[in-house]
Amino acid sequence: MRGVFQLQKSYFSQKAIFSLFSPQKLPYTVIGFGILVRLVQYLFNRSLWNDEAALALNIINRSYLELLQPLDYNQGAPIGFLVVEKLAVQVFGNNEYALRLFPFVSAIASLFIFSELAKKCLQSRQAAIIALTLFSTVHIWLQFATETKQYSSDVAIAVILYFILIGIERQQIKLRQILEFGVVGAIAVWFSHPAVFILAGIGTSYLFISLFQQKFLFSLKLLAIYAIWTFSFGLSYFISLRNIASNQSLFKSWAGRGTFPTSIWDFGWLFNAFVEFFHIPLGLPDIFLGIAILAFFSGCISLWFQNRAILLTLLAPILVTFFAAYLQKYPFSGRLVIFLIPFLSFSLQKEQWQFDR
Repeated sequence: MRGVFQLQKSYFSQKAIFSLFSPQKLPYTVIGFGILVRLVQYLFNRSLWNDEAALALNIINRSYLELLQPLDYNQGAPIGFLVVEKLAVQVFGNNEYALRLFPFVSAIASLFIFSELAKKCLQSRQAAIIALTLFSTVHIWLQFATETKQYSSDVAIAVILYFILIGIERQQIKLRQILEFGVVGAIAVWFSHPAVFILAGIGTSYLFISLFQQKFLFSLKLLAIYAIWTFSFGLSYFISLRNIASNQSLFKSWAGRGTFPTSIWDFGWLFNAFVEFFHIPLGLPDIFLGIAILAFFSGCISLWFQNRAILLTLLAPILVTFFAAYLQKYPFSGRLVIFLIPFLSFSLQKEQWQFDR
């Protein structure tokens, strides 16, 4: 009799395990795995590394008002991020767990929001799961999901902005929507430096589309939203970003790593930066780079025939970031461009989109 009970227990255990990989539950399994990996890394509580420690000293030793001033040790971070970090230290104490809490929470939130975004955009459940799996297992993002740096929250804000703004051209925009979209973007630029590239890319895309379709009234409404974004970014630049932009030590440090092209005609840099993007931050080994790049172009071609508006909104943030690098205003390298991972995850999908025209 005991053997029968053990057999039944084993059967139901196996059935429960297999049910986790059913089409309905697989997205939650992927999210659960992503949370588990990040939680283990967070609880491991490793020591702060150089950049983390340098930024942590600024957060701990300065008042809220002093965080508005240029940071010591050649550090730069969004004001909103610094304020949340300072608050976490005051509430939970001066320790690694408190300093890494906001990046950790941002990483977990990103998984859920990206899952909803994938279901919203992709018709195929399989494609949505593939995109979610790719997004949740990127190595460099796993690393920065539990580090006292702003790169994890950069990803979260990128996903949130795309989730909110995707399909905006299909909405009836009234004064309330103008204010809502405007406030979202206005807040984002205070919490994420590259948020301006996402807003500029998606915003320019929809403005171009509306003008091409001769929806001039809609274009004016978009411009009203963009005016709010521009004002907020200008204020952020005046208070904080201009200090980072004028930091020659920081600029030379990144320029010395080849993160900027030498001239507007430096197409060799453009090619290398594009290929390297699939290596870092996506973390693909060299043997798979060709396949990934082929999948990227295949996905772009597929989207060209399905929905060119979606293709434009996916590629525009990447193109704007490259443009900023050509202006030598933002390094296109490694951890500084992991916020583009959500857009690349979708670009690799050769699947039917929900927003068919």
